Amino acid sequence: MLSMFQAFFEAGDSGELEERRTLFERLRLKIYDTRSFELHFAQYDVVYIDFSNLRGVKDKKEFDTMFGCQLSDEVIRHEDLGHFKDVTELTDLEMIEIMSTPNDSTKIVLEKAFFELSRILHNATGRKILVLVDEYDTPVSSAANEGTYIYVQKFLRRVFSTLLRKTPYIFGALLVGILRCEKSGFLSNVPSVKFYPLAYEADLYGDSCFFTEEEVRTLYDHDKALHPHLGFSYDTMKQLYGSYVGAKQELYSPWAVCRAFESQSLRMYWNESGPGYFLSKHIFGLGDHLLDLYASLLGGSSISPTIHGRLYHISYGNLTPNDIIGLFYYAGYLTEVKPNTFEILNNEVRGAYVAWLRYHIVSSPTFRKLRDSASAVVEVAISGTIAKFRSLFRKCFEQDYFSLIKRKGRNMNKIFVLGILMDARNPLIDFTVLRHSYLGVVAFGLHDSRTNSAAIVVLSSRALHLRSSPQRAASSLLSRINFNSLSSQLPQRITFSSQNMYRIMWYCVRYIRLIE
Repeated sequence: MLSMFQAFFEAGDSGELEERRTLFERLRLKIYDTRSFELHFAQYDVVYIDFSNLRGVKDKKEFDTMFGCQLSDEVIRHEDLGHFKDVTELTDLEMIEIMSTPNDSTKIVLEKAFFELSRILHNATGRKILVLVDEYDTPVSSAANEGTYIYVQKFLRRVFSTLLRKTPYIFGALLVGILRCEKSGFLSNVPSVKFYPLAYEADLYGDSCFFTEEEVRTLYDHDKALHPHLGFSYDTMKQLYGSYVGAKQELYSPWAVCRAFESQSLRMYWNESGPGYFLSKHIFGLGDHLLDLYASLLGGSSISPTIHGRLYHISYGNLTPNDIIGLFYYAGYLTEVKPNTFEILNNEVRGAYVAWLRYHIVSSPTFRKLRDSASAVVEVAISGTIAKFRSLFRKCFEQDYFSLIKRKGRNMNKIFVLGILMDARNPLIDFTVLRHSYLGVVAFGLHDSRTNSAAIVVLSSRALHLRSSPQRAASSLLSRINFNSLSSQLPQRITFSSQNMYRIMWYCVRYIRLIE
């Protein structure tokens, strides 16, 4: 997004500007036909700061070194553009030389360096400066420890208060990030700060970074006309990439949509842009409350937590369940479907939740030791007898599990049962987490394309059924479940005969495990 702002605002030579002007005309952006286009197009020098390379720094020395490299890259970029050719002041020439050499960063006050760069640029070109900052939240949120977190907060507060506080050189600044920065944070000394969240009720700019449904439909029809044998339908693409909500309308991820048309295939492009496995250590270590929320989200239910608009230190320390849900929301893994009501937005993002769970299972020595017995459970669920299924299920999740943890009475959360069976299955057996509307339930389907056989397994929590026997609770629960709806989500539509439906329902009735 910021590269588009840079292409619009940054001054350049006449040939390059004509190319950029043509680009905006062909894109048919709204601003092209307004007075603002000629007023602001190519009228400024841009200071571009990319904080993505400051991820996970461990200490002050590493941070200062990486920040110095970022400064050096930007100074050299402006030098190559010829913006310093009219600089004559000896002190300014020395400052340019020092800032362009990362090893010399100790000779300057780093916190004031971008201010000095802006001053020199303004005096040399006569143009005001637009500051663009990408991933402004990354240095703070990903700090490796508390000491670095505190240092970076103070450092950036000095950087931005010096750079943006009532200086005659600056036209404005745009900072883009994932996590919301409070006004009490490192922008506390900057006047006139405004936040524009990409949220449900954000009418202004809420849809600016996404495709609308009308735009995606137009793109699909255009691509379909060019490629009549396009291998996916519009509805399938919508289920995979749609359902973001902003400015009170349904939106689509431009990254995923464009990649799909480019490759002529539907894949989980979201995870390719950053899988977020670092979240797993927080997600699966905070107890049953968060795990139950996780299970509800996977099943397609909405949740209504309390979300705080602040930066989170995600690389160290302890986070609460609501902190994790807040991270999910601000990082785009949840969408706000109505005020304070959140859910997983589409199947592509749901795939990220499944990937985190599997990553946790694979990373756990205890769970890995259950793989052989869990694999047998999956195989017998597809093709074995009822008695065999019951025997192997209980052996895996009672006898084998308790022998590994050496402690009785510690039940396994149903989300881990889901993950263990998913990881243990034969690759030729499709595993699908099923969406439903049943509180406290995890449901998944198994489909063996070799034999076109399937099974649906439902897991519930004992806490929901304390007053009933397991058999009665299972019968009551399953009598309310629409198995036709669940089976329709399997990779290949399975048409159950009455006998097969009876068999699969009784799999669930007889062998549902009421697991904490």
